[in-house]
Amino acid sequence: VDRSLVKDLKNDLIILTELARKLRKRRETRGGAVDLSSGDRGSELKFILDENGRPTKVEPKKELEIHHTIAELMIMSNAFVAETIFKHYPDNSILRIHQKADLESFEELEKLLSLTGIHFDGNSNKALANTLKAAKSDKRSLRDPLFQSLATRAMSEAQYICTGALEEGIGFSHYGLGIEMYCHFTSPIRRYADIAVHRLLLSSLSHNTDEVLSQNVGVMKNTNILPESS
Repeated sequence: VDRSLVKDLKNDLIILTELARKLRKRRETRGGAVDLSSGDRGSELKFILDENGRPTKVEPKKELEIHHTIAELMIMSNAFVAETIFKHYPDNSILRIHQKADLESFEELEKLLSLTGIHFDGNSNKALANTLKAAKSDKRSLRDPLFQSLATRAMSEAQYICTGALEEGIGFSHYGLGIEMYCHFTSPIRRYADIAVHRLLLSSLSHNTDEVLSQNVGVMKNTNILPESS
């Protein structure tokens, strides 16, 4: 990076970091977002290589606040795009939903937490988030990654859905993230569902109207574009 740009970039990053903190707090306090990160211990692994490029050991990547800033801005982008495409194509939007977890699936986690004196409450995503926060309170403990792993396994899997084909009463919200609508606009993997979101967004942006658009958008008009997932 050109050193002459550092000052301006630093100011921009400070603003974005402050914004991300507020967005994260809002998701947690209002939406009940469940934090499954591992804090400063990191949840991803990296390989340490020798001078010949051979791996010698594995250690966790350290999580920095900038990682959370990027993640929060990506979540905000995905939520905004989901709302935008749904506004224009309410019957053909491809969203990512995450339904409420079944309490019975948390049985193993509840038993383990009780052994450490922590009361389990999984009646809502906010209650579950508070339970996991209590498990994280001792920063020297290495138990909370286990608790988070069990919580992740107990949750239902997120799903891609076409809004026009969704059963009535299920809703579009994302339980884990604590937001009302979400998609994979920012996905680097570019699965077909993510490409469809980009097509829908481009089509939405090409119309200067607030009215719901009903014209045919090619393959997106077919609500059965995605095969059953295995």
